[in-house]
Amino acid sequence: NQENTQRFYSAVKDIISRSQDEESLWNQISSLNQFTEDEIFSDLIVLIGAGSETAAHTLVAILYYLKKFPNTAKKLKSELDKIGIRKGCNLEETFTMDNLQEWEYLGNTIKEGLRMDPAVSQSIYYEAFKGTKIWGVPIDKGTIMKYEIITSSYDENDWLNPWTFEPERHDIESEFYNLSKNQGKTQNIYSKRTFSHGPRNGPGMTYAQLELKVMLAYFI
Repeated sequence: NQENTQRFYSAVKDIISRSQDEESLWNQISSLNQFTEDEIFSDLIVLIGAGSETAAHTLVAILYYLKKFPNTAKKLKSELDKIGIRKGCNLEETFTMDNLQEWEYLGNTIKEGLRMDPAVSQSIYYEAFKGTKIWGVPIDKGTIMKYEIITSSYDENDWLNPWTFEPERHDIESEFYNLSKNQGKTQNIYSKRTFSHGPRNGPGMTYAQLELKVMLAYFI
């Protein structure tokens, strides 16, 4: 709520004021003399929230669903075991860019977590720079708008059993995917809104997915 937000802002400002680190992001950007303090602070808040809080939220959500759906957790543990990720292994040697890309079930588990419990419920604000129409609805110049994220994740026109945590729905070779397809439940680009779409999609999408793979594998 607003009180918590202001306390968070005050804490960050206090950290900035006491920092002696000349290489901090704040000092590096400030030295450019291209932005106001308010602009720099606003972007730092976005980086903190988008870069860490969202990952923490998603990680907790996935761990919750793995506890709730033990068969999925068992399949995930089996995949990790096959590629050598087990308790006591050398993680620095096991985690490489090549094998991170190959962990299909882990990747699909993360996609399913992002679908069922996205870290944000709605997009940032957009302003119409000129009058236009969207699906016949007139939008005047200067109108502020945003789009909602969560409901598309549970649209029964796109998803089979949307309230079930089912990583296989993201695997085009799986039995569940084919079952969904046979019942006319096919996703499109607008079925998955977690990182938005097109040239304005979330710039941290690839990094976030890699980060979540490493963290989730470590916890499992």
